[in-house]
Amino acid sequence: MVRCISTTVRSSCSPNRARSALSETSPDASLSVVALGSVDIRVLSLDDSQVRRSVVPQVSIVLPAKNAQATIDAAVGSLLLQTLSDFELLAIDDGSTDGTRRRLEQLAAEDTRVRVLSTSGLGLVGALTMGLEAARAPLIARMDADDESHPERLERSVRWLEAHPQL
Repeated sequence: MVRCISTTVRSSCSPNRARSALSETSPDASLSVVALGSVDIRVLSLDDSQVRRSVVPQVSIVLPAKNAQATIDAAVGSLLLQTLSDFELLAIDDGSTDGTRRRLEQLAAEDTRVRVLSTSGLGLVGALTMGLEAARAPLIARMDADDESHPERLERSVRWLEAHPQL
């Protein structure tokens, strides 16, 4: 559970209006507003899954996989050890018939940066498109399920892109 507490001078935003705006972005969140004179104290309570949905990572990694049980641990492991840790990994299981999806779900349970998406077999382009549509970050990295990334891959890529904003 994460709680964000803010104290503000009372504005024209009523508690009901604040709750309404909040429910549009996170319907399960809890907002408490306590008025003390001309000051409002707002306490926003979110569970971990709500925080996970609301935070925008620096990089989204799209990793399609089909029947990659033999290589998925090494691929995902190399990403989880990145020196830049502000990323989300979108692992798209494209209709695997081996233990790929089960293993991806285990990895997602162990690390909140991993999100598992599933298809019934759209093929590489369809799985990549699904990942791109689900991505929340302004930067996208691509990875195959049988590849391993250098530990500084994301950090170096982001640093280079920041040094070359014209691209």
